[in-house]
Formats: sequence, structure tokens, C-alpha cells
Amino acid sequence: MSAKSDGQAVAGHYNDGLTARRQQVRVALEGSTLVVRDLDGREIARWPLDEIAGVDEGAPDGSLRLRWEKDELGIEGARLTLEEPGPIAALTERRPQLRHGGRIWGGDGWRGFWRMAGLVVACVAVVALLVVFVLPQAASSLARAIPVGWEEALGERLSEQVVEVFGQLAEGPGGVCTAAAGEAALERLTERLARAVDSPYQFRVRVLDLKPVNAFALPGGYVFILRGLLEDAESPNEVAGVLAHEMGHVIRRHGTEALIRQVGLLIVFSAMFGEAGQGMADLGAVLAGLAYSRDAELEADRTAVTLLQDAGLEVAGLASFFRRLESENGDLPGALSLLSTHPPSGERAALVEQAGEGGGDAGLSKRDWQALRAICGS
Repeated sequence: MSAKSDGQAVAGHYNDGLTARRQQVRVALEGSTLVVRDLDGREIARWPLDEIAGVDEGAPDGSLRLRWEKDELGIEGARLTLEEPGPIAALTERRPQLRHGGRIWGGDGWRGFWRMAGLVVACVAVVALLVVFVLPQAASSLARAIPVGWEEALGERLSEQVVEVFGQLAEGPGGVCTAAAGEAALERLTERLARAVDSPYQFRVRVLDLKPVNAFALPGGYVFILRGLLEDAESPNEVAGVLAHEMGHVIRRHGTEALIRQVGLLIVFSAMFGEAGQGMADLGAVLAGLAYSRDAELEADRTAVTLLQDAGLEVAGLASFFRRLESENGDLPGALSLLSTHPPSGERAALVEQAGEGGGDAGLSKRDWQALRAICGS
């Protein structure tokens, strides 16, 4: 994408910022604009170079993820991923800030920087007022503004506490189930779903040796499935559906948003960077804040449908799981997260069935399914 290669299209992936669907595209630099077209040549978007920024610090696989800043804060916007080393090198040589998640500075770039610095200082000065008056209304935007690396730090800290605290609650050995064949099967299923979405998160999924039929997600890509859910599931596509649902919470940043809305930024930052030894208190406060709204649950369901479809997996398993929950437990909030305001299971099953028509496979071979169910040693 040097000056002499303007107009030459290269391969990429595009996400519109509204759904989890990842679309193959062709990208060309035409003058001072990146033009995105689908594989049939239809134009999807035109991104001015001075309105494009990198996403965080770049992906571990070497790809370059870009966003279009539709406002000064860059809170909302589509995503574009380039994977070819040549064009990436040429573009980052031309605009080095892209490799560091920074904006491509235009004529007023430094003025924009100082405006942002001033905004940060002002936020620190009025944080008490934000907690009381602004956070409940602005939680969604603030959650999207928090860097993914910070979310991962929060998720890592909380996941360590989950393993420690929940291990003490187990009737048996407790802790994380680590049978090698089961771990390998779960990793294959997780990677298949993760490949279906253009997401900055690296998903880490573990099974806890606990009886309840449950699963939950922490910010930053950490997902826990309880042994009871694996034992209760009647097919691997039910587990795939639940896993896709929890990944949907991560992708949509529902956990971070819920924490900001209910317990404020201060406790979120404390859980991210606080001193060790306060794990039990931090975990209790954070889990209390992870109460998803009805709308968040339905959005995670819709995201799960998209993930399953794009990964070539059956959607029917998620619907059948909801139907069985309704028949066995009524509408008691006993699955898919620890603390949530769940819509009725029948309503969710109908939504999934309506949106999830189409074929697909179960996601796991018979051998992998048996290995996953025996991951805790039984």
C-alpha cells in the first residue's frame, strides 16, 4: 500500500460493529482513503486515513486491526483486519501510530491528543460525581472505551480467585478439571467458534469440578463451564451453544459494562490492579456486579446464533437447551451465568429457533464429546 501501489486491492476481513459476522473483503488505498469492497466488487465503506486508528497493540498473529473513528473518542465503529505482511508493513511505515493503537494524526492530531489528555484529567477530578450520576447511563460507552488489555488483566485476576474460592466450595477435589483429552476437545471447540468472529479477545475456557448446571464469563475472554452442565447436556451442540452464548457476553463487553453500571469504575480498577490478598472481597463485589440485564442476555443469544452459524455448527442445540430448562426448572435463573435477570427460557428458545434456521454439525466428534464429558475424571 505504498504510494505507487494505490488502487491495488488486498485481502482483509470486515466487521460492521453491529453484529459478530466476519466478512471477507478486498481493500484498496485510493488517494487518502481506504476503500472496502466485498468479493463481488460492491463498495462497503470508505475510510479517510485521518479517521482511522489501530486497535490496541496489534494482534498476536501479526495481523493489523483497524477501526474507523466516527467520533473523537472512537468509542463506536466498524473493524477492518489486514493479514498480508507486505501491505501491513507498507501501511504502518506510512502511519507508524497504527501499530500502537494510536490515531493517524491529521492536521489537528496533536490538538486532539491534548483534548483527550484534558478529558482524562477532568474525569479523575469528578470521579465521585460520575459514580453517582453518570455511570449508570454511560456504562456501555465507557466499557467500549476501556482497552482490551485492561479487561484481560481484570479477567486474569478474577479467574485466579474463581479457581481458589470455588475450589473451596466443591464437595470433592474441586478446582479446574484437567484431563488432557477433554482439554484438547474443549480447545478445538473454542478455537472453531473464535475463528468465526473478528474479535480482539483470546478466549480461555476451563471446566470447574462443581455440580450446578451453570456457566459464566468474566471480562477479557475468560469463560468457566461447570461439570454439572456437561453432565446435564444431551448433545455436544448444546455445550457449543452455551459456550457461544458466554463468548457473546465477552464480545459485547457485557461483564465490564455491568460492573461499571453497578459497582463503579473505582472497584473495577481496584480488581484490575489491586493488591493481592483481597481476592475474596474483590471476587464477591465483582460477581455481584455481573448481573446481566434482560437485553444483554438476548443480545448474547443473538450473538451466539451468529457465531454458531458462521462456524458451521448446529443452532438447534441452544434452543433445545432452553426448552429443557423450561420444562425441568420453569424460569428459574439457574444456567448460563451466576447472577442474571434472565428472560423466560421459552421466549429465548423461540428467538433462537427463529433466528437459527439452517444446518451445521455438532462441533465435536463422538470421541471428543466423550472426552469432554470425562474431563473431570469420571
